[in-house]
Amino acid sequence: MFHRQLVPLLASMLVSCASRPKPPPQDAIVPPPWGSIEWQDTGITTATAPAPGIDRAVLALAGAGSRCAYGAGLLCGWSEAGTRPRFRVVTGVSLSAVTAVYAFIGPEADDELREFFTSHKTRDFYRRQGLISALVTGSLNAQGPLIDLLESLIDDDLLGAVAREHAAGRRLFVATTNLDADTLTVWDMGVIASSPREDRIERFRNILLASTSSPAIFPPVYLDVEVDDEQFWQMHVDGSMKAPVFLHARMLDLVAATGPGPGRSAPPQLFVIVSDTLQDLPYTRPVRPTLRSLITAHHSVVHATSREGALYRTYVIAQEANIDFKLAVIPNGYEDPPLPEIFNPARVKELFDFAYDRAATGDPWLTHPPSLGPAEPLERE
Repeated sequence: MFHRQLVPLLASMLVSCASRPKPPPQDAIVPPPWGSIEWQDTGITTATAPAPGIDRAVLALAGAGSRCAYGAGLLCGWSEAGTRPRFRVVTGVSLSAVTAVYAFIGPEADDELREFFTSHKTRDFYRRQGLISALVTGSLNAQGPLIDLLESLIDDDLLGAVAREHAAGRRLFVATTNLDADTLTVWDMGVIASSPREDRIERFRNILLASTSSPAIFPPVYLDVEVDDEQFWQMHVDGSMKAPVFLHARMLDLVAATGPGPGRSAPPQLFVIVSDTLQDLPYTRPVRPTLRSLITAHHSVVHATSREGALYRTYVIAQEANIDFKLAVIPNGYEDPPLPEIFNPARVKELFDFAYDRAATGDPWLTHPPSLGPAEPLERE
């Protein structure tokens, strides 16, 4: 009896020990944090005119965990085929935000993209925490290894490459979810990379880290914001909580406003790569009745449901803007893709190679979300 009373008491005491950096006052008017954008800003659609050779194309990347190797493989195979556009806009959420950075830089970053997903193990991304640590930090896992990995990859050279593409009129957007404000925060990574601020590299890394941080599975990331010349911190997590597929109509405005020119593709195109399966698989994976397994399964089910709606919304936006819609997902014919939370280099490389071959030698694209039947796609007037 004593032990039954002690356990919840101990848990309560541990949770009360959890702390966080000072948040903004509840009644404060909080300005956008440095590096973020607001879509009502008309400057977004009057951005630098793109240089020759930039295509009228948008790339939206979605997907989490080890299955992001599928999107990475598609991009590298697409480069091999010689048909990969130089996208005007690239977006990413979850771990696909890292893919988006390399995709934005271009095919010259394919080797780094391949290495990121095929040469690292689970322990290079996170480590599991015991019950006490999980109660104190509010997460099942610690992301110390991923922090170290991002510190080794995100440096002056990489930011310089992003800044050069930004100066050419291209845009890279990453989204996080601001839990304190219950809003989606959109970050203009090219603006951050181009900034003379000394904290630009740290900001760039922390945004990518926040975008990979699913609540309860990974700890949140605190990003600073100034209110009346005083510094506060807001809690940010995975952007896919608010936008499983991240696209805003203003991004398509950028592309539509760019008329055909030398080296530019026409008509405008939207490419969406979801590094996951979207239809029911022909087998089941029994869920263990443990806290870790149940939380992971809950995230998976909720995310899959919201992603289906986000894909349909994205498709409708493209149709209304008269922009061609192309979607790539892990096909049901690919049996037993790796669990997103497990980074087994051999399994991940198999998925990468499968995607690479599809893009290099075939056509991996769907013209509408799988949730729409063959007779359902919207017709343009």
